[in-house]
Amino acid sequence: MNEQVVLALIPYVVPSIIGLAVYVYHQAFQALPQKQRDALEQLATPIVQMVEQVYGSQPDQTKKAEAINAIKLGFKAFNLPVPDDALINAFIESAVFEMNRLKSNNTQPIPQISQVPQKEK
Repeated sequence: MNEQVVLALIPYVVPSIIGLAVYVYHQAFQALPQKQRDALEQLATPIVQMVEQVYGSQPDQTKKAEAINAIKLGFKAFNLPVPDDALINAFIESAVFEMNRLKSNNTQPIPQISQVPQKEK
């Protein structure tokens, strides 16, 4: 009986959790200063591609650690404050998702968060 309840709730719970994750990601992104936002958007995709080429046969955790380290080095090189690892991780996951999506047949790009109208402060 419990299995049936869980299976019946999955179509309602999973989209809610995904929506909540997107909302938290968007709020965290809004809290970043503009220079950090721009740097994350510009660094994440090329670094993920570079890490995939150099460390392609390594485990995913190793590749993610290398990508986080490379992004942090990029921030330090531009004398910008380094954002939290969780936020860097979100940008890495977004870049990996985009890279995998483009590898498939669907080549239509996903709009970047900078293209979404920002609320006035």
